[in-house]
Amino acid sequence: MFSGWRRFLSRDLVRQEEAPPVSATPGLDSASSIVMPKPTCIQYDNFSREWMQISQLDNFDGFRIEVGKPLTKNFNAAHTLLLGTASKQQPYAYQFGPVFQTEDGRLFMMGKTSLDGLLNARVVKKVMGPYCDLRANMSSCVIEPSRNMYEFSKDLNFKRWCTSTKLVWQGIWICNFGFSSLVTKNLHLGGEVTYLNLLSRGASMGTLGFRYEDNGNTLSGTVGRTPDFKNPMREEPLHGIRLQYARRISERVSLGCEYDWSYPEHESAMKVGYEYTFRTSRVQGLLDTAGRVSCFINDFKGFALSGVIDYMANEYKFGVLMHYFPAGENAEGGEAPIM
Repeated sequence: MFSGWRRFLSRDLVRQEEAPPVSATPGLDSASSIVMPKPTCIQYDNFSREWMQISQLDNFDGFRIEVGKPLTKNFNAAHTLLLGTASKQQPYAYQFGPVFQTEDGRLFMMGKTSLDGLLNARVVKKVMGPYCDLRANMSSCVIEPSRNMYEFSKDLNFKRWCTSTKLVWQGIWICNFGFSSLVTKNLHLGGEVTYLNLLSRGASMGTLGFRYEDNGNTLSGTVGRTPDFKNPMREEPLHGIRLQYARRISERVSLGCEYDWSYPEHESAMKVGYEYTFRTSRVQGLLDTAGRVSCFINDFKGFALSGVIDYMANEYKFGVLMHYFPAGENAEGGEAPIM
């Protein structure tokens, strides 16, 4: 449905079975993690950020080892080894990814290369203080050229309104523009338009959404229309409604659910998720009406477990992760700071 293209445009374009580069210093995985004054308005892509925090699980299969090394105060290197995975053509894979970030957090660069010929890179640059973010994402594969992707985006963040503009090339040109406005202290309204320059003819998609939060409760929803990509000969567009609800019960426990309905197919789906955060670990789980159950347990000290059971497809995938980040030394010879 239309939500698939929206998720494609709003996330890091890295396949789920591939582990993204892991920063050797916790808290440096994103330039947005730097503490600085932030505008009040929220980007349209993040209207359901509480639900995305609960439902986005880093599921994998097989055995995964991650080793990180802080080479300097601002530069880290991470190595990832995957063994016994069924997600790739070979049962093993090796990935290397450097990460660089300035002390003020205004420039963030990361990369990843693997044995299967895949190269990913990302650059985030803050300009105009916290009000403008420039991003560039690149994915190139020597073996499968169809996986090549290039994305450029600009986000404007102000107190009462935000905009996001994206230009993507993945065999076809994709243009995306999103807008959000803080109407009241608790209510956001926004919309998004996407244009795809298909070979046969152009196609456009549009959504309108809202976000309401109050006392730990967050309700968000979108309504939109999209072409029927399963039946290109059909001229009548499809319509869909998606609602998300997240409840922060305490500082440690969060619950959430998502409901999706489409017309005229009258297809519907529902997901229920939970997140429990301990002092040194986090437990996430997800259950949907398609017969899929998933869970991810992460111990911040260096151990993680992943499990996915798809009863309809009769698939069972389990994974074990061990990550080790030794304390390195910076250029001055002291111990690298933990941020």
